[in-house]
Amino acid sequence: MKNAVEYEIYQTVKQVRNHILRIHIAVLFATAVLIFACTVFYCNKISAKKESELCTALNTQTEQNVSAFLKKLEDTSKLIFSNDKYVSYNAADTSNDEYDSIGVENDMTDYFVSLSVMGNYTDFGMVYSNNHTVGKITDGTRDLYSDKIYDAVKEKLDGEKTLWLTGYNGDYTRIYFARRVNPDAIFLSSFFSTEFDSIFFSTANYSDISVMLCADDKIIYSSGSESPGSKIDKDISDLIAGDSNVTVINAKTICVADDCADGWQIITKTDMSDKIGSYKRTGVMCFAITCAMCIIHLLISFAVVARKNPENISASGRLNKLDGATGLYTAEYTENAIMDKIETCITGSTIALVIVRITNLDLIKLNYGEEAVGEAQRKVSEIIGSVFKNEDIYGLLEEGEFIVFADFTNYDLFKAHDDMKKSLRSLCAMLGECGLDKDRGYIRAAVGASVYPDCSNDYDELLECAEKAAAQSADNDGKYEIYAKEKDHSKA
Repeated sequence: MKNAVEYEIYQTVKQVRNHILRIHIAVLFATAVLIFACTVFYCNKISAKKESELCTALNTQTEQNVSAFLKKLEDTSKLIFSNDKYVSYNAADTSNDEYDSIGVENDMTDYFVSLSVMGNYTDFGMVYSNNHTVGKITDGTRDLYSDKIYDAVKEKLDGEKTLWLTGYNGDYTRIYFARRVNPDAIFLSSFFSTEFDSIFFSTANYSDISVMLCADDKIIYSSGSESPGSKIDKDISDLIAGDSNVTVINAKTICVADDCADGWQIITKTDMSDKIGSYKRTGVMCFAITCAMCIIHLLISFAVVARKNPENISASGRLNKLDGATGLYTAEYTENAIMDKIETCITGSTIALVIVRITNLDLIKLNYGEEAVGEAQRKVSEIIGSVFKNEDIYGLLEEGEFIVFADFTNYDLFKAHDDMKKSLRSLCAMLGECGLDKDRGYIRAAVGASVYPDCSNDYDELLECAEKAAAQSADNDGKYEIYAKEKDHSKA
């Protein structure tokens, strides 16, 4: 079926609108994705900044606490130098008087024990080149160094005056401080690493943060789950890359490292995986909310498009524009279109309002059923579409009855009427040969017409005149009739 020119124009407009709608969908989806990405990126950036500041503060405070704690032991060890007798005493000297040595060593032991109580130190005493000890040297230390404390500590000192050391034979639970007193004597003090419990900032409320005291890629103490003596995680080691006093941030980890005593480091790290996961979930929520808003927006847009769609205008409560069985305009739409056309007609127009009525529709329905009625209407509608121009308006007035508003305007009035009659003759000829499929019988039709403005310039009057002409056509074996006022109706 040929469509009216208005419908073709609207089809073009609809295609453009649908194209814009598809672009709109793509833009909305891209916006949702962008919101998701920006949410995750912004949250991660803000959180990384805050976590970095927190880690830096924790690391700095811990470094200061550890340094102060270690310095206290260093300062305490200096007190032994206030007594020249203790400093100069050499237990390895075989020329010492035995009784004098016992007296000096007893005095030294009492003094060292009193000093050790000040800091809850495990060891606090002298070791000499003959591995003799004076003061408070525990059995644990003797067993650890196999009674060769001096030799082992001297090797570690390697000419230095003082040294912090741990990890001998894999034992990182004891922290030792050594100080050279004289060529044959080394002061040695120690404490258990658990003493750091009161020094390190509690991270109980920060399960993803760990503060560690490290030496030579080994952990001496950790506020987290890492055990003393375990190796620093390779990712952390690679992240720091041997640097100190640095803050390093990567996709999942924030790490801060500061120097401490004798090359030791305080390292604070936080795992951002859970937070990133949380931000992703937040991003997904934002994405979902945006998508929901987009879907609502699109549904509204589709509803608006559907409302304006020629094939489906019922969304706004208006009637459908096209008849589903024939593809022609509905009666309501056709009547409105014809009345609009009449209002815009120019002077000198010649337009025919044609009624085509299937006269044997009841017989077709009785013999072949409703499907045959639909078939008859489709065949007649195809013939109407083939006879008249695209610009003409035609539709289904009621079951078995069609209406056409065909424009034959020509500056030559006689030619205009000749063209109209020629089209009506062609229509009648084609209808006369029209039949149902499978040779089930012919379709009989009557054709009546009224002419605008000859008969009237009012739609209702034109329709009434065309109906009268169609009734006369039915009585004349389907030959077309054109209504004439002077004869009430006449055959042309």
